[in-house]
Amino acid sequence: LAIFGDSRAYLLTDPASLSLLLPVYTILIALKDEAACMPQLSDSLMSLEYPRHLLDVKLLLEAGDDATKDAIHAQIWPEGTEVLVLPPGDPKTKPRALNYGLGRARGAFVTVYDAEDRPNPGQLMEAARRFAWDPDLACVQAPLSGNVRFGSWLSRHWALEYAIQFHRLMPALARLGMPIPLGGTSNHFRRRALLASGGWDAWNVTEDADLGLRFARLGKKIDVIAPSTVELPPQHLNVWLGQRSRWLKGFVQTWLVLMREPVTAAREMGALRFVSMQLTLGASILSALFHLPWLVWCVVCIVSPDAN
Repeated sequence: LAIFGDSRAYLLTDPASLSLLLPVYTILIALKDEAACMPQLSDSLMSLEYPRHLLDVKLLLEAGDDATKDAIHAQIWPEGTEVLVLPPGDPKTKPRALNYGLGRARGAFVTVYDAEDRPNPGQLMEAARRFAWDPDLACVQAPLSGNVRFGSWLSRHWALEYAIQFHRLMPALARLGMPIPLGGTSNHFRRRALLASGGWDAWNVTEDADLGLRFARLGKKIDVIAPSTVELPPQHLNVWLGQRSRWLKGFVQTWLVLMREPVTAAREMGALRFVSMQLTLGASILSALFHLPWLVWCVVCIVSPDAN
């Protein structure tokens, strides 16, 4: 069994010695009104193929969420699980909760999951191996996929979009060394690199994309791994619209922050990486602005061909 430690490869014949070569791994999960997801989340964490005594699980609760707290206590969790109730304060966002958990993390590596996530059991081990192989690696992103077995038309298109994003676009950007807007979950960090970058922006509603581009400005390396995380796609239009509106708002926030000093940003990222950022993040914003007018024009052409 080949297992990789901090920077060397070891050949083990005794599986019991595995934990001697692995560091503590922190898992941050921000929870808000997630009582219904606790049985599934417990099962997912207990299924992870990583020594349980080396898991440092932080369940991050907003004050007053008694239903989720009660649901947590009704489940079985890895022995290193801790429930942290956030102190009062603003903003009440996921990145604020993650920063609170990061300040109390014990692991050399840190990952983020959502309550409904079903990560591949081998995902933590694969991330640990990749960090061991490349000491300069600051973050790896696991692909997200949608469980659409009984999904709607909308959820199937969502899953297709994610397949392109995480299985085609992100790996290509990683191979080329270009900036990668991270996904909101299943990104794995070297804790010291995450702390050096300042953690998450508590006021940015797409804190993942913001952090990925901040890593690029700081010259930190990001890569992808294969073991995926299954998510539940949005089934209804109102949920999808809320999600997309938040994403677009966050992309605009991130782009405006980056472009406050474009010359400095281009110098820090390098000209080619700066152009790549404009073609990914900037193009996402522009495309959203043009989709509706284009759709209206297509409908008009179909309904009344002579109108054009």
